[in-house]
Amino acid sequence: MSDRAVIYLRTARAEPGADGESPSITRQRWICRQAAAALGVEVVGEYVDDGVPGTTLDRPGLGACLARLDATPSVEYVVVTDISRLGRGVDRQTDTPVAAEVARRVIERGVTLHLATERRNHVASNGIFDLVGSLAQRRPSP
Repeated sequence: MSDRAVIYLRTARAEPGADGESPSITRQRWICRQAAAALGVEVVGEYVDDGVPGTTLDRPGLGACLARLDATPSVEYVVVTDISRLGRGVDRQTDTPVAAEVARRVIERGVTLHLATERRNHVASNGIFDLVGSLAQRRPSP
């Protein structure tokens, strides 16, 4: 039996295309599914925040994704396109970088966080330290 994954997709600007979904979400889904296939994992769930800023931890799709990780321990991976999909900026309530806090919440559940465009896994043993390195190396997209 192969490992199982869920995909998390987020964009701040909802710009519905012909199918009613933001093109950014469609693109992220394709990238994440390709990454999951390369990992050899089965995608068993998808969580989307379309038109939801990454500057807050209070996101319906993110909340559902984290709840799924608690309810389904057999999910081994969360796949996202890149670190910016987890969040941006600092959460005002926790004074913590949003992306780092989301990553911590995933990793502390014993689930591997896979950043598709970096082809990197972040796990409990080294996850937060690797993630901080990813944040430090991240360059703004042109």
